[in-house]
Amino acid sequence: MKKLKSFTFIELVVVMAISAFVVSIAYTAYQIINFQFINYKTKNESIKELFQMEDVIQNDFENAHKINSAGKDLIFEMKNGMTCRYEFKQDYILRDYRETKDTLKISTDSVEKSFQNIPNNYGIVDELKFKTNVFDEVQRFVFYKKYESDILIEQEKTE
Repeated sequence: MKKLKSFTFIELVVVMAISAFVVSIAYTAYQIINFQFINYKTKNESIKELFQMEDVIQNDFENAHKINSAGKDLIFEMKNGMTCRYEFKQDYILRDYRETKDTLKISTDSVEKSFQNIPNNYGIVDELKFKTNVFDEVQRFVFYKKYESDILIEQEKTE
């Protein structure tokens, strides 16, 4: 009778144990990489939202003819005759412009509005400050409006 070359049961068990060990290491590495990717993606989306918010508010400040404060809200009188309203909530900022409402998913804290460095919750505004907490770090935002002389003269007359 011819002897067939084959593996013993012990050799097969050892190979399966080594294979299981290699697969478990690969699966653990996959989980770590996947977790890091999801974490990176979440942070990237939050940063993108911050940049978009900053860009939109800065653009509105530059294109506004006059900015008025009404309590917690800001009302932008644009140069094209339209109005843009910002509502600052604790968990988000709501922007209402041209029958379109945008929700900026940024939590705001200590919103301060002022005119010529005097806090102002009702009336004309030339500075907006607020804080937001991103990744357990406080970010401060400051926006300024330089008014044309006719607006400033009109404001002095009303005071």
